[in-house]
Formats: sequence, structure tokens, C-alpha cells
Amino acid sequence: MVRAVKIVFSNQKHALGISISRRAEISHATEALHLPAPRPVIVWIGGAGSMAPRYEEPVSKVARTVAQIAQEKNAMIVDGATDGGVMAVLGQVYSQGDYTSPLIVVVVSSITPLLPMQ
Repeated sequence: MVRAVKIVFSNQKHALGISISRRAEISHATEALHLPAPRPVIVWIGGAGSMAPRYEEPVSKVARTVAQIAQEKNAMIVDGATDGGVMAVLGQVYSQGDYTSPLIVVVVSSITPLLPMQ
């Protein structure tokens, strides 16, 4: 079953979340997100653990560049939904910017309750 949920963050920005129970529902989930296809996709992966402070600014610069490219090319970015490492940096860049290109985060169902869903 595909279920849509609204996620509201502390800065009042929001996101649409889609929950699926079976792999076969992925195509229905993308329809529920209203993502036009075909569309370029950027996959943002890397360490989800702690990052040495000396890498935070260089990684932030790369994340801002990737977000800007996604914006210019009407691409969507897919990453994990961890609050650490490079994925957290990209989330922070998006939360501080005015990006309209989709940032799709993949969340394992066992951690979904940790998101601020309504």
C-alpha cells in the first residue's frame, strides 16, 4: 500500500514522504510524488558517520554545487536520510537554500518513526 505523509521540519519547510510496503509499489510511489519523467537523476552517496571538521566546508561547497546543478538541469537528487556525514550536509544545504528540484531521500522503515511526520 502506498501512503503519503507530510514531513514538517523545525524551519517550517516541508517535504512529502511516501511509504511503501512492497518493492512492486515503487512505480506507484513515484506517481504519488508527481515527478515528471524522464528526468535526470543525481545519486548522492557516501559516509553517514561523523565527519572530521576540516572536511565540512569543502563537502558543503560540493553539496551546494550539486544542488545548483540539479536546479539548473531540472534533475532530482536521491540520497539516504541519515543525519550524519555527507547526506546530512546535503540536507542542510537544501534546508538553507531555495531549491525547487526534488531531493528524494530513501528511508529504511525501521527509522521512519524518527521523522517529524504529520
